[in-house]
Amino acid sequence: METVGIISGRTLTGRRGFSLIELILVLFLIGLIAGLVTPFLISTLDRTKSQSEVRKIASTLRYARNQAISQKIPFAFAANIDDNRYWITPLNSNETSRFFSLGPEIRIAQFVFQEETIVHGSFSIVFYPQGSSSGGSIDLETKGAGKASVLYSITLDPVTGKPLIDEQAAGR
Repeated sequence: METVGIISGRTLTGRRGFSLIELILVLFLIGLIAGLVTPFLISTLDRTKSQSEVRKIASTLRYARNQAISQKIPFAFAANIDDNRYWITPLNSNETSRFFSLGPEIRIAQFVFQEETIVHGSFSIVFYPQGSSSGGSIDLETKGAGKASVLYSITLDPVTGKPLIDEQAAGR
């Protein structure tokens, strides 16, 4: 055995590094942990993207309400379910703000207004200068390949015009 050095009266003998078995074992454990953690991180990322899209729609609804109040004219939030797009526009003009498209991970499933349910085509929600709205509920659904879809519902209070987001697993 080769003597490497002396520390406080003790002779150090032995190894200068790690054996191949130890290195392989450590690499195997790192790979195993990475393999177990990756699917969790990917599903969390997808969920975060979906929640972000829902919050963008709710923010656009609040913006339309604020525009109606500040400009003292009715504004409409409109969406096309088939194209998965939405936009806002003042009611007394033909001008349209820019169009917003939803990402591929989420789609507009339906719009419910009183007793009517719209699943195809366009719909609109009107915001009035007093802060109220025509009301309704926009349902959004995640598109998960082989995963359980999540249903988000943005409900507009007709009196205050403020959106409320509700999240639930589909099939509940």
